Amino acid sequence: MFDGQIRDEVALSRALILKSLRKVLSRQSSLITFRMALRAQSKNVVLMVLRQGLLRVATGIGIGAVTSLMLTRLLTSFLYGVTRNDPVILIAIAALLALTALAAAFIPVRKAARIDPMVALRSE
Repeated sequence: MFDGQIRDEVALSRALILKSLRKVLSRQSSLITFRMALRAQSKNVVLMVLRQGLLRVATGIGIGAVTSLMLTRLLTSFLYGVTRNDPVILIAIAALLALTALAAAFIPVRKAARIDPMVALRSE
């Protein structure tokens, strides 16, 4: 019963991370274009934006981990077979969300880094 619910909650979390990172990256598209117009290397721009995105995700994962550790009594009453402070579950969910965030940030940034800066600046 709870397996389906947990799977749905993780899927919802992944979808929200994708949506929020894409929104942040769409706001930064002009910054990416401007940096590319100033002859910044695409590798540096991609790493900069990935670092910013993963910093946000790491902050969220840290807050979530602390909150879940504080609420372990409540969590153990709802989740069958999960012990208090089960590190495997916490690490697995954090890694899954971090990988999702990395993919969500990498795909649009890589696409934006390939755009010709002069064409993008003329359109703005």
